[in-house]
Amino acid sequence: MVQEPRQFVPPSGQSWTTLEELQTTHKNEFKQDENDKRIWSIFSTPHMAIGQRAVFIQTESGNVLWDCISLLDEETSNFIKSHGGLAAIAISHPHFYSTHLEWAREFDCSVYLAYDDQEWLNRKDTEHRRIFFQGETQEILPSVTMIKLGGHFPGSSVLHWNNNIFTGDTIGISLSGLSRSHHNKDHQVFFFHYAFPNFIPLGPTAMHLMWKRLRPWDFTAVYSLFFRTTVRELNVKDLILESMQRQAKHQENTGHPLLEEQPSA
Repeated sequence: MVQEPRQFVPPSGQSWTTLEELQTTHKNEFKQDENDKRIWSIFSTPHMAIGQRAVFIQTESGNVLWDCISLLDEETSNFIKSHGGLAAIAISHPHFYSTHLEWAREFDCSVYLAYDDQEWLNRKDTEHRRIFFQGETQEILPSVTMIKLGGHFPGSSVLHWNNNIFTGDTIGISLSGLSRSHHNKDHQVFFFHYAFPNFIPLGPTAMHLMWKRLRPWDFTAVYSLFFRTTVRELNVKDLILESMQRQAKHQENTGHPLLEEQPSA
């Protein structure tokens, strides 16, 4: 943590826990998406870490866990197995690595990770559960595809399925983006950071690469890293580009090629 500029040590100092301890102090909640009953948010209570969620997705080709929270207990295992188990786990970036090997063992499935971020792994995969992808995309099941955008980490990825993208914190949703009806078109909907808690924004070159990799994909909903941080709009992809361009302009990059990009037709 001391050497990692994306994170911070709080004034109280570093603290540690174990999976066994979490199993006695916390539990997971399972919340079904109000618009698509095949999508579930899984997060721990009381509030754990930054309150992030995993997303359990029931696709036509098998169930996928997008991103991985730390707490895995009997109740969580029973819930997922009662809904068909897991065909695969896919992780957006190293901040969600957590206990992914325990999850993979429990559900007897593979874990898909970007090759670019291997240096952040600190445990041996003795059961050979990890699958690393090196290109810009990786289809993990039919019509379920990881797209490597970079930015937050070199291998930071999103998941595309059924006209949705699931982003972790590769793409963040602003507070005004969560209540669009109360704001005008000049309000920022999305933001793009190298470091979220330390407020280091990405520059236009990194955002432009992200956009070029995302541009070929169609979607109308963006699911970010917290429960209820979702934006659903027919033009949501255009809103991502507009947010990138607005962020670049406020960094005084008025001549950058990103600003020449056009919304999707």
